[in-house]
Amino acid sequence: MSAGEVLLGVLALPFLVAAVIIPILLLDGFVVQKLWNWFVVEQFNTAKIPYAVAIGLSTLAGFMTRTFVWKPAEREEDISLWINYVIGTPLLTLLIGYIVHLYV
Repeated sequence: MSAGEVLLGVLALPFLVAAVIIPILLLDGFVVQKLWNWFVVEQFNTAKIPYAVAIGLSTLAGFMTRTFVWKPAEREEDISLWINYVIGTPLLTLLIGYIVHLYV
């Protein structure tokens, strides 16, 4: 690996991180906002939260509770497991919350 390839990799890293992390934050915030507005607002007589606040709450909760450890992928299955965790978990949570919300 040449020095130019290493430099290109280092320079591209922030863009790669932004391309992955920003959509995750947006999805997590959407799920938190929906679940909050469906279940917390009426039950505890509180205000709905805006999308930006939901993203902040999701980020805070993730910071305090996430235990997923990223290891460099050696196999394609590792990447698909990571994608399922990052995308599948919020979407499944939203689906379950929506179904429960219909009956509350």
